[in-house]
Amino acid sequence: MNKYFKVMYASAKMSLMREMEYRADFVMFFLQTATFVFFNLLFYKVILGNINSMGDWNYPDMVVLFGTYTIIDSIFMTFVLTNVSRIESYVRKGTLDSFLVKPLDSQFLISTQNVNLPQLPAIVFGVAIVCYGFRIGHYNIPTLNVLLYLLFILSSAVIIYAMTVVLNCVIFVIDKAEELTEIIFSVKQFAKFPDIYSGYIRYVLMFMAPIVFSSFVPAGALLGKVNTKFALYYFIISILSLVVARVVWKNGLKRYKSAGG
Repeated sequence: MNKYFKVMYASAKMSLMREMEYRADFVMFFLQTATFVFFNLLFYKVILGNINSMGDWNYPDMVVLFGTYTIIDSIFMTFVLTNVSRIESYVRKGTLDSFLVKPLDSQFLISTQNVNLPQLPAIVFGVAIVCYGFRIGHYNIPTLNVLLYLLFILSSAVIIYAMTVVLNCVIFVIDKAEELTEIIFSVKQFAKFPDIYSGYIRYVLMFMAPIVFSSFVPAGALLGKVNTKFALYYFIISILSLVVARVVWKNGLKRYKSAGG
């Protein structure tokens, strides 16, 4: 296990060295993120200024939800997209061989080789937004809720990672799959909103596209607005999604034809 942590540390260090060559990227991304945050908060303010609430979510609640969305999106952009989205290129070019011959698990190596550091400060933005929601809502959050929040943030990150792996493994079956990752971007836009679904639709989406609830469940657990049964289902789905991603990856490798044929 120690060697895996050493590989992760070395990958993060190399990523930092590469990014330091282009320090202006940090400034540009900071401005981009600040603009993104400002206009999204303005959007919520305008909408909720006219309808007062969305379900039982008022403006401070929506601020906490958006901060949670920002944290999870930053995790996706920093650690997942920069690595997993390259599977399609590795398979198509035959360069996946370089990972398969190494003494560590190939999925682990592909998933941890890069860290998109300019995206990392968005996590700080997200935390700041959540704290701002607390301040304007005058919330007193129990410690247990905070722990559940962190647990479901992790669950959401696992689900997004697993879905990205599964979509990119389609390349093992068909030759052109480079656009499939766009599905993640499209679906996760719905995560900016609370649970507006009812009846069986909620559970269909839970199994078909759990990423839709990737912000709602953590924020709902933090604010005491999520049903315990529903939150438990979400946690179970996160574990199952990781298992599915592993099975899909292993089966994909069986179909892989190396650069040597």
